[in-house]
Amino acid sequence: MFRFQRGELLRGLPVLRVQGIQPCLQLGGLLLHAGKIGFHTVVVPGLVDHLGQPVPAGGVIGAARTAYGCINSHYFDPTKPADGTKGLFRTKQAGRTGLGTVMTDKKLRAVVVLAEFPKGDNPYGAADWGRVKRAGSRLGKVVHDVDPQSLKMYRKGSAGLIAFMNKDEFRSLPVNNYQLGADPRADRITGKFYADHLFEHRGMDGCFPGCNLRCTKGGWVTLKSGKRAGEKVWVDGPEYETAAGFGSNLGMWNAEFIMEANWHCDDYGIDTITLAVIMAFLTECFQRGYLTKEDAGGLELKWGDEASALAFIHQVAEGKTELAAAAGRGMIALEEMVARKYAARTGRPEPREDLQRFAMQTKGLPFSLYRTHRSLSMQASYAAASDIGAHHAAAWLIKVDLLGAFPSMEDKARALLAYPRVRLGNDNMGLCKLPWVDVFNPESGTRKDADIYINPASQELYADFYNGMLGTSMTWEEIFAQTDRDINLQRVMNAMVFGADTRGRDSLPDRAVGPTDDGLYEAEGEFHDNEVARLLGRPLEEVRALPTSRKREILMDDRRKRLRELIRAYYRERGWTDSGIPTVSTLKGLGLWEFLTEEARMKISALAS
Repeated sequence: MFRFQRGELLRGLPVLRVQGIQPCLQLGGLLLHAGKIGFHTVVVPGLVDHLGQPVPAGGVIGAARTAYGCINSHYFDPTKPADGTKGLFRTKQAGRTGLGTVMTDKKLRAVVVLAEFPKGDNPYGAADWGRVKRAGSRLGKVVHDVDPQSLKMYRKGSAGLIAFMNKDEFRSLPVNNYQLGADPRADRITGKFYADHLFEHRGMDGCFPGCNLRCTKGGWVTLKSGKRAGEKVWVDGPEYETAAGFGSNLGMWNAEFIMEANWHCDDYGIDTITLAVIMAFLTECFQRGYLTKEDAGGLELKWGDEASALAFIHQVAEGKTELAAAAGRGMIALEEMVARKYAARTGRPEPREDLQRFAMQTKGLPFSLYRTHRSLSMQASYAAASDIGAHHAAAWLIKVDLLGAFPSMEDKARALLAYPRVRLGNDNMGLCKLPWVDVFNPESGTRKDADIYINPASQELYADFYNGMLGTSMTWEEIFAQTDRDINLQRVMNAMVFGADTRGRDSLPDRAVGPTDDGLYEAEGEFHDNEVARLLGRPLEEVRALPTSRKREILMDDRRKRLRELIRAYYRERGWTDSGIPTVSTLKGLGLWEFLTEEARMKISALAS
């Protein structure tokens, strides 16, 4: 039976712990009612919410058949035009690590929260509500003045980032499973294209009332596949990751296809990033002959083939074929299946090492959508600073790294501490990161002896908010340094699972580091030749005369070496051993040691010695 810790919620802390698995087979729901009569919890089998309509049902299908089911957060937006009236339910997803799959396994169908809108002079019980409001007003003014003149997120959403990553000098937009980093057709899927042709700008696009960044864009699209084919549906998004994942990384340059793929994943309750990257890996397996149509039950994935891609999304959600079921279990299970199929069909050894070069995952988690060839900092972020695997939430360094923010190895190592502190600190406060990461405060540019790329002037506004709520007096650096506890606790969890191989798991597939074959080297030959000439200290003309295979070997050896050096420097900055294990003194200094189990203490002590 479920067990709920009511006390934490009654004290105002937003924590709900659900233990165990509901014994009955029927999916149930949890109703939380916070009103004048107090707080109570109810399990409601076959949940119908108290707003008079069924809780959206699609998500259980995909979450039950994949390891990367999402939690869909539904909220009602009364401002969006819909069917001649106003108002529709919108959706946000959380699920890179399969939270929706876990809840589905618990037979927990939905959580419905009923609460009145906060009212009064100090509705949230802040220590200094005036200070909180002033911080919000100042940040709102920065957004109001800057965003319309810079990224224009109020029109483009996060998909506006596609144009930046696609620039020739950066080549960081993944194309065809990260093989390439730019494509002239990208203008068909940029934020500007969505803004001009597909996004519905009427209404309020903030995630909550009062947000003036308004970047949670969406629009209408007519479905071409699935049980609701021919129906016009509302799509929330796409965000950058989904637009690149189902767009450039699959060789798709049709914005409406991307929106349809987005909608189906949301409806099935599965993570768009994970599924899109898995599909890119499989498409390359077909490209390189590791898979055939017979291996895939008659379906062949090809770059730019929209119909087969949509068909495969439905197959994965419904677990229809052996290949689709393996894809639902994740990248590692899929690697193993492809290797077995290839060996059985050809009589050759299983090509595990070959597949691992372009199976874009770290610690089992498929990459988010950044091609990291030209950003060493982002490589180390994926490999080591993000303990859940290759995700950008903890340390999104690629943009400022491409702009030259971290010239030295020491600068990069320090950034792998500083930026995750801020990003995780925002998460812990329940605040959006985008007003500081995507809206540059002009005051930051005037700061001396500071990293202006971290936008310190806006960090101070976040600190004002924090101090105003809690009655503290801390700098933003002190506030966000508290997240060192989060990061070290995550690393303890990794060490408990991976043991002596913890450092070995802080690695990347070769495709994340550089060109994995001679053709890909030559696709960016001028850039690569210049880098090799610098490494060898030889004239460019001499380097051009070398065999491509030799140049690629020199390039890849150096890039792998530099990544290992940066990871070791990051370990030192963190107070970890050369094996990536937090030392006992580091954990004690953070106040974590006393909370570890005896088993964890013994294991960490042994690994760190």
